[in-house]
Amino acid sequence: MGLDTRVSILRREFPASSHYATVPKLSEFAYLTAKIENDSDFPLLPGKANIFFDDAFVSVSALSLVMPGQDMEVSLGADEGVAIEHRFLKRFNKNQGLMPKRVSEQFDYQIRITNNRKKDIEIDVFDQLPIAQDKEISVKAITPSFKDEKTGATLDDESKIKWQAALSAGEKHELPLSFIVECPAGQLLSGL
Repeated sequence: MGLDTRVSILRREFPASSHYATVPKLSEFAYLTAKIENDSDFPLLPGKANIFFDDAFVSVSALSLVMPGQDMEVSLGADEGVAIEHRFLKRFNKNQGLMPKRVSEQFDYQIRITNNRKKDIEIDVFDQLPIAQDKEISVKAITPSFKDEKTGATLDDESKIKWQAALSAGEKHELPLSFIVECPAGQLLSGL
């Protein structure tokens, strides 16, 4: 009768690029993903792999079959070296006149990203404009400007916002988010 034995099959560094993503409205963390290229001449077999990042053990990951020349993505989890803050700034009434038929309210938020790491990072920041369930209610983005490529912001058909930002080591970056909600007078707005 033999005993089960664990044997290390391979210990190797692979070329990798890392990328951060965050949803500040839901979490104060930035999550790191590595895209790794199998530049060896042999396939990487499915199984568990110990993942290291910056010479520190990060996680155990289950790998699928990766053929030579193929890429794989590995989640490295939350990185506390990147601080995320989502702040509500103000809500104010934009109405004019004594008895308007429609009312407008502006909502202002700020997302702050602080790169406390000693290297530059790239990060995707996700948020969403409110989606009206009633055709009498409209939502209009004020900032960011989706027409100005310098903002790094895009808006899709589902009102999802994506900013792409590059931060130097130690840099803080602020992303403004403002929108106006217009509805018939007397209608209550909730969930904003």
